[in-house]
Amino acid sequence: MLGHSFTSLGLFLSLGLFLLSSCSPALYAPNEAYMMGVSKKGDLKVGGAFLGGRVNPSILDTNRIKVKQYNVQVAYSPINRFAIAGSYSRLTGRASDSPTNWDAQNVELALGFYHKSGKESPDDQSYVINDIYVGSGWGSTNSIFRTAGESHLNYNRIFVHSGIQFWWKNNIAVGFGLRYVNLNYSKADLFGPIPNDFQSGINFIKNTNNHHLMESTFSIQGGNNLVKLFTSFTGALISNTDAIQTRITYPSANLGLVFSIDQFYRKKENRDTW
Repeated sequence: MLGHSFTSLGLFLSLGLFLLSSCSPALYAPNEAYMMGVSKKGDLKVGGAFLGGRVNPSILDTNRIKVKQYNVQVAYSPINRFAIAGSYSRLTGRASDSPTNWDAQNVELALGFYHKSGKESPDDQSYVINDIYVGSGWGSTNSIFRTAGESHLNYNRIFVHSGIQFWWKNNIAVGFGLRYVNLNYSKADLFGPIPNDFQSGINFIKNTNNHHLMESTFSIQGGNNLVKLFTSFTGALISNTDAIQTRITYPSANLGLVFSIDQFYRKKENRDTW
């Protein structure tokens, strides 16, 4: 069983690095979905993630790119069925033998509603969590190209996220999420020569506002009541574009830990009562 788990984790890490290897300067970076498993009043989850490595953009391109993805999330349920959440993410890439590099950052806040259904017995805590989060976010992508030109983009977004998580024994979960995003750019500055296809993308976002995206997330996590290891992958598809699709979005992949802060307090309270 443990061997299969490590094999699966290895496959997910390989897939994550493959996704990140397809990165090049783009116009938008999706954020990680809220999939930490808030399911009752008092739940306080804090997650931190990182995934990085040196990768090739393609088989024919020998220019190595150092890619790093960071993500921090916090979610808290002050009353039953409702939660508040926030996150910060950053994706960076730097080429080894050219000036190409990029830096994408996102910050967002959200309010959520969740519903938990399933078994609650101590011997078999298997259940399903359905949730909906509505929120707003702010982000930026800054890029330097092989041509030594630069782009500096700022955007804001409003989103609705719907997710489902299947939990087994309260320790292992598989989750799926779908997020609708309304995206607007507040800044699109260019300096120096940039590639023609990226210029087409900039022209597109300047001439078309209210971009509509669908972001999908797949996540797996497992561990004990206090700490869980998780990995997740997120991709975005913009609905009102065609040939510049590959220049619109980065993929997102993470490996990290989720800490159940409320469980630490509960364990301390149980010790104090003895």
